[in-house]
Amino acid sequence: MRPLQNDPNVSGFRTALMQFLNGFGLDATAILSLARRTEPVAYEPDEVVLAQGEHDPHLYFLVKGDIVISVKQEHRMEVLGERNPVTLLGEISYFNGTPATATVVVKKTNPAIFLRLSYDEFTEVLNAYPQIKPTLARVGEMRVISQMDGFIGYGRFMDMIGRKRDRLTVNRALYPYLEDTIALRLLPQLDEQARILEVGDGPGLICEVVREQHKAWEPNLFVQATHLEDAILNPLHSFPSDFSRATYLRERFDAIIALQVFEHIKPESIADEFQRATALLKPGGWLMVIRLRVVDVMHASGTQNTALFFQGLEGVVRRVWPGLIDDQSLIHVQFVDADVDPMMEWSPRFCTLVIERNLKPPPTETGVERVLLDVLLEQCRRREFNPEEINFHWLAWHAAHFGLLLQSSDQNPEVGFYYQLYRRGPSATA
Repeated sequence: MRPLQNDPNVSGFRTALMQFLNGFGLDATAILSLARRTEPVAYEPDEVVLAQGEHDPHLYFLVKGDIVISVKQEHRMEVLGERNPVTLLGEISYFNGTPATATVVVKKTNPAIFLRLSYDEFTEVLNAYPQIKPTLARVGEMRVISQMDGFIGYGRFMDMIGRKRDRLTVNRALYPYLEDTIALRLLPQLDEQARILEVGDGPGLICEVVREQHKAWEPNLFVQATHLEDAILNPLHSFPSDFSRATYLRERFDAIIALQVFEHIKPESIADEFQRATALLKPGGWLMVIRLRVVDVMHASGTQNTALFFQGLEGVVRRVWPGLIDDQSLIHVQFVDADVDPMMEWSPRFCTLVIERNLKPPPTETGVERVLLDVLLEQCRRREFNPEEINFHWLAWHAAHFGLLLQSSDQNPEVGFYYQLYRRGPSATA
C-alpha cells in the first residue's frame, strides 16, 4: 500500500465518490465533508486490502481497479465474486465491532486505488451528519446480499428498491409473450410450495409475473442479486447476470428462470452455466431459458455487433476452414432503413463455397461444434438465415449433456421472444 496525496487524479476520484453517495440521497454538505476527509491510497495487483478475521480501523471506497472477495469455508478459500468502482468496504466491521468478514484482494491484472477513512474520522463525520449512518449501513447490506448470499427473497428485493416502478406494465407492452409463456408452460408444473429463482437480465421481472398470478407464492420467490446496488439506484434499467454468483450456494430450487443469461457470457462458458444451473435444481426441477433477442445491431455506426455466440461460431468456421472467408464476416448485414432492423444473411460468398465444394465438417469435429456446423452448412445450402435454429441446437446440446431434458420450446422472431423449458432428469450431473 502507498499513499497518493500528490496524485493529480485524486480530485477526480473524490468526485466519483461524491456521485456515488449522491445516488443514495445524502445531503450535499455531508457528502462533501466525508469525501474531503478520505485518504487516497494505492494497492498493487494481488495485494491484500482486508484479511478475513483481522481488524483494520478503516473504511475503504474502491474508486479505480477491481477486487476479488473471498471467504474461508471449511479450511478452504471460496471466491464470492469481483467488484469494481465505486464499492464500499469495511463498514460492517465498523458498525458491528467485528473483524473483517471476508478477504479482499486486488485483482492480478491492474493496481487499485481506494479512498479510505479512519474509524476516528468517520465517527466525527457521523456525529456531525447522523443521516450518513443508515445510508452506508444500507449500502453495506446490499453488498453483503449481493456478494455473500447470492440471492434475495423477492419481497425484500422489492422493498429495497422501493417499489418505485411498475416495470411489469412497461414490459407487457414490449413482450406480451413473456406472461403467457410463464403462465401456460411453467406454473402448471409447480405448486405454492415451489421455490422459484430468477437469474438474469433484471432481476425481478419474472417474479413480478408469478406474484401477480399467485400472490400466495411470494415467500418462495427469489431473485439473484448480482447487481442489487445498481438495481436500487436505477430501478428501470436491466443489469446482465449469470449463475456464477450461485456456485457456492447449498440452496435448491424447484424452478429456475434464466432471463437473458446466455446472451451476456462468452461461448466457452455456456457449459459452466448449465452445470451451475443443474446444481441449483432439485431432482425433477425445471429450468426455463428465456431469450428476448438473438442478434443485436448498432444502427448508429452502421457496424455489425453480433451476439457473443455468433462471434464464437465464426471462430469455429475460421479454425475448421482457414482462409475460406478471409477477412469477411460470417454474417452479412445490409442497412435498408436506419429505423428498422437491417437485412441479415450468412455471407453469400461462404454459402456459394459451401454449395460448390459440398463442404462437410471434418470427421475430427465432434460434440457441440459438430452440431453447430451441421446446422450452419444446411442453412447455407438453402441460403436461409435462421440464427435461432443454430442457437436452439447449441443450447439444447449443452443442456442434454448435464441431464436437462427439453420439454417444450417456442420462438417468435417478430417480437424477438424465445424460450426453452428443461426438466432435470435422473441422469443429471452437476
